[in-house]
Formats: sequence, structure tokens, C-alpha cells
Amino acid sequence: MLICPKCGYSNELGRIFCHQCGAKLDLDKIKPTSGGRVVRRKGLWSVKRILDRLVWVVILALLVWGIYSIGQVPDIQPVKFTNAALLAAENKRLDLEQLLLRRKRNGAEFTMKLTAADLNVYLGSLGLEKRTNSGPAVVPITLQVELGDGTLKLNLLGIAKLGDALSKKIFISYTGVPTTENGRFEFRPVAAAIGQIPIHPKILQSTSLLQDYFGRLLSTLDHEKSLLDQLTSISVARDQIELKYQPKADAAKPSTR
Repeated sequence: MLICPKCGYSNELGRIFCHQCGAKLDLDKIKPTSGGRVVRRKGLWSVKRILDRLVWVVILALLVWGIYSIGQVPDIQPVKFTNAALLAAENKRLDLEQLLLRRKRNGAEFTMKLTAADLNVYLGSLGLEKRTNSGPAVVPITLQVELGDGTLKLNLLGIAKLGDALSKKIFISYTGVPTTENGRFEFRPVAAAIGQIPIHPKILQSTSLLQDYFGRLLSTLDHEKSLLDQLTSISVARDQIELKYQPKADAAKPSTR
């Protein structure tokens, strides 16, 4: 209501002149009703709800994209090899073992070169370690090597299992720099990916999950690792990996007279 300043009559809202005396009403004294505040508050809450829903839509879209990207599996076929190719790969491993044995006797240096095909044939002939428990696991189908400029990439095609509830193909790549340091073979991880989702190097440095998994997967290669431990250097190019042994220089002998 709007009180007339002249006669004190209570006029309904919307009038300009007093209904009783005709005096002009002071419209500046009109106070908004509580209904107006409620309307504005509802409007503010509506904007907040819209923003909240947009955030949830973005999160849901990212989640769907992540699941889709993880599920992208390249067409990797297990390596097919002949008996001749398998024999050649095995002979190279035996040659490396013999060369390392002989160097203990005569201290001669040597260099051996291996291609990705050599490594893949040898890996394909091995039985990869498989977990048999009922918990979450990645059962390997095939593991293959890809050589780069200074890096070696392990490409794993497997089946992700969660008991009997989940069984889906999955692709994991693990890239590192093979090297020898202080008489030990090391594989320093620099990149990894699950499906099409890359894993940040800082995550690789802060967790050993992938390193432990591939370590268990290749646990049958302990003897080969002991051979690599004896090398002086390992260098990788796109077409081959070079293994080199170079004996340490003998300490200078004191002169005698």
C-alpha cells in the first residue's frame, strides 16, 4: 500500500494520485514486496543450477571420451615365424653368450647388432607370464618391440579381466631408453599409453605399476638380463639395436728397475 502524504489514505499500488484527495503520491517511497525478492532469488538459483549441470555434462563427456579412448585397440597380430627365423634368433642369443664367456678369457671387445624382427621372433617364442588369480588382471596375447631413435617401445595386446564380470581387449605401450650403468641393465621409462590415452612422464616416475607389470611379464628372461648386465653399452636406432662390450683399460703397472 502507498500512504497519501496529504490525507493519510492508504492507496493500492499502481495509483499515481490519491483516491481520496487527489494529491500526487510520492512514488519514490514504494518498497518492493517480498515476492520480487523471491523471484530474483529463484532466477539466481536457476543460473547456478545451469552452471552445475554444465559442469556435470563436461565431466560425463570427459569420462565417456576416456573410456572410449582406452578401449581403442590397434590391429596387432601375433608374430608369425618360421623354424629358420626362430633358429637364427636363438643362435644370436647363443652367440652373445659365447662372446661374453670368451671375453673373460682374452678381454676382446665385440659388437652385436639385432633388429626388431630378431627381438620379436625371440619374444614370440617365449611363454609370457600370466596371472591366474580371480582379481583384476591383464592377460597378455602378444608382446612386440618397436625401435626408435634411442628408445625401445614395448607394445602389449592383452585382455583386461575383472573376474567373470569384465573381459575386454586392451592395448598398453611402454617406451624407455635401454642402457647399462654400473654393471646393470636399465630400462628408463620415458612414455606410456593405455589405448589412446597417454600417461604423463611424471606419473611414470612416481609409480612403478607399469614397470612391475612388464617386469613380471618378462620374468622368464632373467638369464638374458644377466647377459645384458655384462655389456658396456646399448644403443638403439630405428633399424637396429647395437650391443657392445669393451673391456676396461688395465690399470697402469708401476715401473720396475
